[in-house]
Amino acid sequence: MEGYTPTEGSTTFKTTQAGSIKRDGRTREARLIKRLRNDLIAQCGGTVSASQRLLIDRIASLSLRVHLLDSDVPEHTGREYLDLTVTLAQLLAQLGVQPAAAPSSIMPASSPQHEVAA
Repeated sequence: MEGYTPTEGSTTFKTTQAGSIKRDGRTREARLIKRLRNDLIAQCGGTVSASQRLLIDRIASLSLRVHLLDSDVPEHTGREYLDLTVTLAQLLAQLGVQPAAAPSSIMPASSPQHEVAA
């Protein structure tokens, strides 16, 4: 990738006319990648191994690609989109990401019931 420097602080991307992405720290795409990385690292417990970091970086890159395809629907084929989303799901499974538990809508038995006086 043109302009890619694999350093810890380098987290921003700029799309060039050739379609490659440069890191510069200011673009919307870079903020998306940074947020995804931070969220996945937090979900992994805050400290990740080198292999987990590689998976997280690939997941963030694929997520950006899918996001860009979502915003430019006529530019992609259904097959490309499907392949990317399947690969993304497989990488998330390898990382061990589990869906967050849904909040319970059932009121706990120990909660006091408040009644309105008539």
